[in-house]
Amino acid sequence: MIRENARVIEVRRDVAVVETRRRVACQSCAVNKGCGTGVIARVLGNKRFQLEVLNPVQARVGDEVVVGIEDDALVSGSLLAYALPLVAMLAGGIAGDFATGSEGVVILSSLAGFAAGLWAAGRISRRGGNEARYRPVILARRAPAPASVERAPTSLEEF
Repeated sequence: MIRENARVIEVRRDVAVVETRRRVACQSCAVNKGCGTGVIARVLGNKRFQLEVLNPVQARVGDEVVVGIEDDALVSGSLLAYALPLVAMLAGGIAGDFATGSEGVVILSSLAGFAAGLWAAGRISRRGGNEARYRPVILARRAPAPASVERAPTSLEEF
């Protein structure tokens, strides 16, 4: 299970809207300044993301929580979003090549295949997106950080 810390900003019935910050490992990397990923991370900054999640622990606004999603749901969602349009684009290009062999037709049929793959991925994700196993869920409330407690004086001399 993939887990992330978040803060609840809104609660509606059995779902909560949580906010999390993008974490980038680039600050601790030795090649931060010369890496393309580091440059992109600096441009995008520390953006906050809002996400609607299931709320079985009855978290309230302001609670710090741990949000999770199953590994296989994330992998299958990624394959749907990235692989399906790519495979459809390749299939369209191959079909265009078999049909005419013309470069222009291959390009247009590839673009048509890509668009069809995006459309199909959107339809499939909307249909299966309501299944609980594909939705992130609040796993637990995080314990608040302990407040610093000053030691009380034990004798008159300590005043």
